[in-house]
Amino acid sequence: MRMLIGLCCFSGLIWAQNPLMEARSNICDKNYGAAKSVLEGYLATDPGNQEAQLLLVSTLCYMKQQSTAKQFAAQKAGTSTLLEAQVALFERKVPEAKKLLEARLGKEDDYLARYLLGYALVLERKSDDALVQLKRAYALNNRHAETLFLLGDLYRAKDQVTEVATYWTAYLEVVPGNNGCTSYVRDYLKRAGGQ
Repeated sequence: MRMLIGLCCFSGLIWAQNPLMEARSNICDKNYGAAKSVLEGYLATDPGNQEAQLLLVSTLCYMKQQSTAKQFAAQKAGTSTLLEAQVALFERKVPEAKKLLEARLGKEDDYLARYLLGYALVLERKSDDALVQLKRAYALNNRHAETLFLLGDLYRAKDQVTEVATYWTAYLEVVPGNNGCTSYVRDYLKRAGGQ
């Protein structure tokens, strides 16, 4: 369940101009076949899009197709370590994922690796360390839906409503629409008086 909530941030509005949002919405609503189709179509036109690659790997893992996800990751020279780390996280091989991500971050600082490293630390129940990584991811890209969701979720667990409202209000600006994840965020903010 924690994995689902942590990755619910892969949600979004089915938005004709943005296939990534459509895929996120499908993932959030557990419509993995539709998400896979959208992402494969998108990657046919923009094969280097790292967020789309990461979403496709997540989708394949949700579909219990880790071997296919690993094959896809191996074919992506520039992002293979990032994608392999995502598969490792799905398989709960956190030390392996962290090693891959730290190696990637040793070469360059990027928000997707920071996000996944933060998530790995969440799986290890190291929320303060996770917050450090996720805030760095946020500093590198303050519109990455998954980072915003996970930051809000960590602060929700700490009962720090002001911080939750900050990140989840930003999340709703990035991911408009209505699906399971955005409904969850809106309901929380409404109960907390944040929106």
